[in-house]
Amino acid sequence: MKLVFLAEFRRFVRDRTNFGLLTGLGCVLLVSAVSSGLAARAWRAGHDTAQAEWNTRKTQTEALARKMPAGERTMMATFRFARSASPPAVLPPLGGLALAPGAFALLAPDARVTVESRHTDHRRGESIANPLLGGLGVPDLAATLALLVPLAILGACAGLLQQLREAGLWRMVAAQGPRTGGVLAAALAVRGGAIFGVAMAASAFAFALDPGATLTALGAWTLVMLAYCTL
Repeated sequence: MKLVFLAEFRRFVRDRTNFGLLTGLGCVLLVSAVSSGLAARAWRAGHDTAQAEWNTRKTQTEALARKMPAGERTMMATFRFARSASPPAVLPPLGGLALAPGAFALLAPDARVTVESRHTDHRRGESIANPLLGGLGVPDLAATLALLVPLAILGACAGLLQQLREAGLWRMVAAQGPRTGGVLAAALAVRGGAIFGVAMAASAFAFALDPGATLTALGAWTLVMLAYCTL
């Protein structure tokens, strides 16, 4: 079986169509990985800047409250800070933000928390709309992989048996033993493995651009992509 895999690998490498397919797929995924990685880095940088501003404002408010005499003034200052100057509650992103930073930002991970009711405070008026119908821009890396990986696998494996028949090699392969399914399985495994390698290379590059990425998230994404390419 090892010789069958080696023969299928050589046949795959020597075909220029497969090389063009992998090159085109790699270029598209690279652009998507760079866009997603830089977007994740920008989101984390903006979040850190906003958090630093909130901490500075909180420190100033605490210093001002210490100067006031205890009583009604201090209570009112605390109430005003909790009403208008308190930081929003933010859902922290995990290590896989580079896979879908656009969806994370589109679904508004922060929520305004005040001491007043949402029916009486002075929030900005917003129309009710479906956030998923907004402008998408460049698709995130996860969406690009979900769309292009099945198409690439179909393009690489389409007409595989027909090529062997047209070249007159299938009868020779079938005459050498009854396990013709092993030859097709090896061919599919080689092509799927090559596309899986390109997809994971792009994913690793996107994770490398994100300063908050973790190896745990990359490992989980590797298992998900392996299952996705296998199925």
